[in-house]
Amino acid sequence: MGPQHSGFVDLLQTIQDLSSRGVGLRTLNGPDLDTSTTQGELMLGLLSVISQFERSLLRERIKSGIAHARSKGTKTGKSIGRPAN
Repeated sequence: MGPQHSGFVDLLQTIQDLSSRGVGLRTLNGPDLDTSTTQGELMLGLLSVISQFERSLLRERIKSGIAHARSKGTKTGKSIGRPAN
């Protein structure tokens, strides 16, 4: 499991710790989220998983782009040896 997993696990552990102390989280703006309810816990879990998925996709795209640039002989997207304008 990667570093994104540990962030997700830390978030859930923090929420569970707060919940065990009788503390719930509620958003003031954005999606209606109240962790003191079952629906709020579900929404938090879904949003966390979607966020983790998006980070993983971004990481894959960046790695793919870097590999493609290197296969074309570049490091920054500009061909090596091409004069700068």
